[in-house]
Amino acid sequence: MSMKNLAGNALLEERISAVMDSVHAAKNFDEIMIGCKEQILSLVNADRLTLYAVDSVINEIYSRFFTGEGVKEIRVPISSESLSGYAAFSKKTISVRDAYSEEELKRIDPALGFNRSFDQKTGYRTRQVLVAPMLFNGELVGVIQLINKHTGEIFTEEEKHSVEKIASKLAIAFRNQIERMLKNRLGYLVLKNIVTEQVLDNAASEARREGKDLCTVLLAKGVPRKDLGEALSLFYGCRFIEFDENYLLPPEVRKERLKISCPYLRKAFWAPIGYDKEEYVVVIDDPKHIKTSEISTLLPPGRKFKLTVSLKEDILRFIDLLEKGGEARAGAAKDPPSVDTSNILSELNVITEEEEEERDSEVNENTNAIVRFVDQIIIEAFMKGASDIHIESDKGLGKLKVRCRMDGVCFDQHTIPYSHSSALVSRIKILSSLDISERRLPQSGKIKFKLKDKIIELRVEVTPTAKGENVVMRILASGKPMELEQLNLSERNLGMLTEIISNPYGIVLVVGPTGSGKTTTLHSVLRRINTPEKKVWTVEDPVEITQEGLNQVQVNTKIGYTFAHALRSFLRADPDAVMIGEMRDQETAQAGIEASLTGHLVLSTLHTNNAPETIIRLIDIGIDPFNFADALLGVLAQRLVRTLCKECRIMYPATKEEKGFFVNAYGSELFSDDFKDLDMGSLHLAKAKGCDKCNNTGYKGRTGIHEILSGTKEIKMVIQRKGTAEEIRKQAIGDGMRTLHQDGIRKVLKGQTDYGQVRSVCMTT
Repeated sequence: MSMKNLAGNALLEERISAVMDSVHAAKNFDEIMIGCKEQILSLVNADRLTLYAVDSVINEIYSRFFTGEGVKEIRVPISSESLSGYAAFSKKTISVRDAYSEEELKRIDPALGFNRSFDQKTGYRTRQVLVAPMLFNGELVGVIQLINKHTGEIFTEEEKHSVEKIASKLAIAFRNQIERMLKNRLGYLVLKNIVTEQVLDNAASEARREGKDLCTVLLAKGVPRKDLGEALSLFYGCRFIEFDENYLLPPEVRKERLKISCPYLRKAFWAPIGYDKEEYVVVIDDPKHIKTSEISTLLPPGRKFKLTVSLKEDILRFIDLLEKGGEARAGAAKDPPSVDTSNILSELNVITEEEEEERDSEVNENTNAIVRFVDQIIIEAFMKGASDIHIESDKGLGKLKVRCRMDGVCFDQHTIPYSHSSALVSRIKILSSLDISERRLPQSGKIKFKLKDKIIELRVEVTPTAKGENVVMRILASGKPMELEQLNLSERNLGMLTEIISNPYGIVLVVGPTGSGKTTTLHSVLRRINTPEKKVWTVEDPVEITQEGLNQVQVNTKIGYTFAHALRSFLRADPDAVMIGEMRDQETAQAGIEASLTGHLVLSTLHTNNAPETIIRLIDIGIDPFNFADALLGVLAQRLVRTLCKECRIMYPATKEEKGFFVNAYGSELFSDDFKDLDMGSLHLAKAKGCDKCNNTGYKGRTGIHEILSGTKEIKMVIQRKGTAEEIRKQAIGDGMRTLHQDGIRKVLKGQTDYGQVRSVCMTT
């Protein structure tokens, strides 16, 4: 191939990539077929272009185009009746010189034909046609059709290959659209063209606005119940059941046999309606919801069940049927009552007070109110943005308290009688797969709680105390990593951290107490260094934040797979950078330092108070100071402080005493160097007032304060001679480090927080 051709191919690839960026950014098929059509057409030597998607239900391909009357649709059977249909049917690219030539068409396939009706209506004359199927892993997802080459000649083999290349890239975009819609439980309605995506979005907005069920809104708009059922059945992978006025419940599922509370069933939206081969048939509105775990505890012991899906209004009619005794009755379904924690608490509190042993036997972990109460406190905490849920038993006072930690501070949520403590803790143990009979030893577990389309993961610690068992559930962070610039590092600290992590090997530590944002910071660093040229491994406990391009592993201490074991495995997997979730012991720390000395960039966390103490801590646990000094790139210590609520924050002129205090607290010499541009005469500080947005606390959200110790030659020398923490601190400050306290003062002067918050998380020295 000539250099000219190579240059041409490279340019085409570049143009294709640019167009495909727009295609992948499209929200739906219409935006691709209509909005991106001209961009794709600019890549090919043709007069017209049509993009088809597949409707596999009725074995057709369809396209949409814009006219003066709005968006129109054209449908073509997947068969030999047309050129585009034949390409879809055969999954082969076809090219013809003259679409009107029956002889040419029959050479391709004796049954192949061309529909001239469009030409006859418009006066347009179709000649050359090139059609290519869009295939994703051999599966047909669409067709691209070009009409009339600009030169009037047949499309060349080179042009054919270019179009096939475009078709393969379009196939990925089309497949992504299909998968995106199928992730929506009613997305099948769009794929089947029963409703448009816009209609579905509008219906969802209406449902949220009016507090209605989405399926109910769609039924009112004329969507057939059968099609709704088909969409739900496909999404949940189970049978759809519609209510029948003549339905008769079998004796095995009558109310008097099951003894299940119908008010509870109405709130939970499920009901047993059949019994087949010792297996209960249960209708439910969401077979993927966490509440399905309750069903086995409420049905007779040892009996299996299978889930079917139904509309909420039909489920309520089945429950009416169950309550009446099995005979069907007509009438509209009742509106579902809203879930309210206070209602659940009232159910708990009306239980008669008897001896504690008797109450424990009555109020167990399967009691409906207990099940719903645990679900609701998790939902409440998540919706409020809490980081932890604390359940604290106090046998002496006869109560159990539920508290949530928000922005680092605990707030009381609920108080219930101590008589329910055992049942509530047992329910949490069941969700965490822990031993409910063990009440003497601490236990650790995890809960995966499904809330609509979100999975909430909680880390659970159950600890026996003198007053009863206490539980702490940490709501694990999830989502995409932040950019380094979003961490609110000072300009100096951001520059130092960026320089440190640009090194090809060495060790970088992020330190602070539990809940100070260390993992978030590490993932921001990983986001910066995670490039296609690098192989990056992480070992975490647990994996909270995921990133494309990272190879992330979770430790499993039950089988002996620790941080150190994982790290040794990584070093045989050709890594460029490695992240260790935590250096808990000498073995892990030693393995990390050895890895950093053999050409790898190692990132890790440690639970220490500040950067200088981190070095002393590692030497104390047995790390060789010479090896550690050689490996050290830097230590970032951080804390999280509460930020002032932006809605009610008020600014006021700083007093003379306040100005003097901050200058002295920061250090007068360093203050004059670091705040040269600050006009002390017009200095204003911020303070909290309190409003509804911040729950009248004056604070909403948190931000970080930081100190960075850089592994300079002078610091390495102090480490090698085993200098004290104070010696390391003085040298680090001389090298440019600003302490946590100083960085906190900087954020106070910026109006982001107040000094009380800074003082609450770090020392003044």
